[in-house]
Amino acid sequence: MRERNVEPDVKSFNAKLRGLVLEKRTEEAAELVDQMMRDGPKPDTSSFNAVIRGHCKIGNLEAAKTVYLDLVKNGCAPNKGTFEALIPHLCEAGDFDLALRCCYDSMSRKCFADAAVLQKVVDGLVAASRAEEAEKLVERARTNKYSKKSLKMPNKQSVS
Repeated sequence: MRERNVEPDVKSFNAKLRGLVLEKRTEEAAELVDQMMRDGPKPDTSSFNAVIRGHCKIGNLEAAKTVYLDLVKNGCAPNKGTFEALIPHLCEAGDFDLALRCCYDSMSRKCFADAAVLQKVVDGLVAASRAEEAEKLVERARTNKYSKKSLKMPNKQSVS
């Protein structure tokens, strides 16, 4: 594109980021986001989400958390895709504190993660003997978008 004096926009970069992540070249994708922050165009939520997904897919949760914090620090708003990429991996790693914060953040931003994603947090909290926090999450979800049937408190034996 640059050979034709056409500057690529953020959508062009995002397509490249998604391609890099699909090829499991997440570090290159992360470097491209760094380049975008330095040289433009400014990365958007989709840019950061691609890298978060990539890090999660290759099992690099700490890097995914860092990218999530960078997303917020750079003035981008996490969206449904952000939360649906990150929360299940946080649960798998047992990081229920951040998973719970992400759930509440998604609800306060009105970008509701799928009920199945929230159910993973509820189940994990119950399994970690944090049933009171799970109950609060279920109640908060019910006062928001989620129907009474979508989230359930498991009995402790079913998640152990």
